Amino acid sequence: MHYRQPLGIDYQDYIKPMLVEVKPSFEWRKNWRAWFGKWKAARRYSRQEGWTFSIYDESRIRGLPLDNIHFLERFERLIFDQEDIDMVLATLKGMDVAPVHYLLARHFKGIYQDRGVALLWHLIATGRVECDITEPLNQYLELWVATP
Repeated sequence: MHYRQPLGIDYQDYIKPMLVEVKPSFEWRKNWRAWFGKWKAARRYSRQEGWTFSIYDESRIRGLPLDNIHFLERFERLIFDQEDIDMVLATLKGMDVAPVHYLLARHFKGIYQDRGVALLWHLIATGRVECDITEPLNQYLELWVATP
C-alpha cells in the first residue's frame, strides 16, 4: 500500500467542499499517533479554505466510486507523449467540459482509440483531469480540467 494524496470532494448540492484523507483501517489504527500532526494541519487548512475535513477508511467508500478508484490506479504510472496530453488538455480548457467519446473522436481515431482511452484514465488518475467519480467510467463520462 502506498501513500495517496488526500481526496478533494466538491458535491454540487452540498454547502461546503470536503477534504478527505482515505487510509486503510489497519494502517489508520497502527499509525494514528504519527499521522495526528498531519491531520491537525489538514483540518486547520480546511477550515481556512471554508472546507470540512474528514478521515475515512475503506469502509466509507463503497460501490461504484471505489471500483472506479481501484480501476484508475492501474493507469497512474503509465507514460504518454506530452504532446498528446497537451492536446487533450487544450481541448478541455476550450470546451470546459467534454465527454470521453468526443475527445476520442477528435484526437484518437481508429487504431489509436485504446491509447486515447488509457490517456484519459491516466489524466484522471493523476489529478490533471476531473470527473464525477460516482458515474460509470464509459464513453459518456464528462471530463474537465482539474482546478488547482
